[in-house]
Amino acid sequence: MITQKDIAKKLGISVMTVSRALRGQAGVSANVRDQVLAAARELGYASNPYVQGFVQIRQRRGEVSEGPVVAWLGPGFDYLNRFPEHTFAHYYEGAEVALAARGFRLESFQEMFKKSGYNANAMTRVLRSRGIDGILLGPYDGMQEIHQIDWSFFTVVQVGRSCFVPGMKRVASDHFHNMLLCVDYLQTRGFRRIGYFEHQTHNLRNEGRWEAAFRYRCPKIPPCLVETQLGLSAARLAAYVKKHRLDAVVTAHASVWDLRNAMRPSPGIAFLQEDSVTAEAPRIEVNHRLIGASAAQILMDDLYANRRGLYPQTITHSIQGVFLKPGALVQERETETIPRQPRSASRRR
Repeated sequence: MITQKDIAKKLGISVMTVSRALRGQAGVSANVRDQVLAAARELGYASNPYVQGFVQIRQRRGEVSEGPVVAWLGPGFDYLNRFPEHTFAHYYEGAEVALAARGFRLESFQEMFKKSGYNANAMTRVLRSRGIDGILLGPYDGMQEIHQIDWSFFTVVQVGRSCFVPGMKRVASDHFHNMLLCVDYLQTRGFRRIGYFEHQTHNLRNEGRWEAAFRYRCPKIPPCLVETQLGLSAARLAAYVKKHRLDAVVTAHASVWDLRNAMRPSPGIAFLQEDSVTAEAPRIEVNHRLIGASAAQILMDDLYANRRGLYPQTITHSIQGVFLKPGALVQERETETIPRQPRSASRRR
C-alpha cells in the first residue's frame, strides 16, 4: 500500500509537508502542493477515512469516539428542525443512519457556506482543511455558486433531483415509474380519461419525468401545468376537468385533495408522493429515507475505492416507489430510523 512516506521520499520532502498539502492546509506553497497531488495520483495513493478520523481526533486530544466526517451541503439545521417531516429532513435522516452504521458521521456545512456569501473557493478550502473527503449534495441555496467548488478533491453524491451538477453520481426517486403506477391504478379502477394537474416548477424539478410518463400513458389528454402556486385553484381544476371531460387526475399537491372533494361529481385521484397527503388517498410511498441511505452507501463505497472528482456523464440511481391504496400506512423499507432529536451544528473538539 502506498503511504505518505512514499510520496515524501519521491519528492524529497518531509511527511508533514505531504500531509499538509493533501489536506489543503496553510504553510505549503501552491507549487509544492501541486507536486504532492501529482505524485499522489501517479503512485496511486488512497487515504483511509477511518485512519484520517483517528488521527484528527488524537491531534485534538480527544477520545476516539467518532468516525470520519461526511459533509452535508443541503438544507441547514434550522430548516430541518422546523420541518422534520419534510422530504429534505428524511433524506438527511436516512443518510445519517447509514453512515453511522459504518462508522461515519454526517455534519452540515450549509450554514458555513451561506455565511461565506456562497464563496466556492472559500468553501473548498474549509472542506479540505477539515480533512473532508466525502460530500452528500442535497437540495441547496447557492445553486450557481456550488458549481464552482473544485470537486476534483472530493468524492460526492447528489441526493434527489432538486440539485444538479453534471458528472456526479446521484440517487433520486424514479418519477417516471411512479407516474405509471398512479395511472395504472386509476385505469384498473375503471377511469379512462385521466389528467395531470401540477405546478410547472414541481414538474421541472424532476426534469419532466412525471410529464413524460403521463404523456406516454395518456397521449390524448394534455397535462395542466400551472405557472404559479395560486394557479392550483378550485376554479382552475374545475375548468381543466370540464374542458377535457376528465374522470380522474394525478397530482403531487396535497391541497388538490380538498379541491377535488369540493367538486360534484368528484373525479378520481392519485398522488405522486405521500408528503402531507391523507391516508384516505391513493398515493405513492417514495421513501426519501431510503434515497438518503442509498446515496450514503454509494458515497462510502466510492470513498474506499478512492474515486474523486466528476465523471464524464451523470450516473443516476433511481429508487422506485410503492403504491399505497386508500387507508394503507406508509411502511419503512430497508432503513431503520433513529429517535429524532433537534439537530445542531457540530463543534470541533
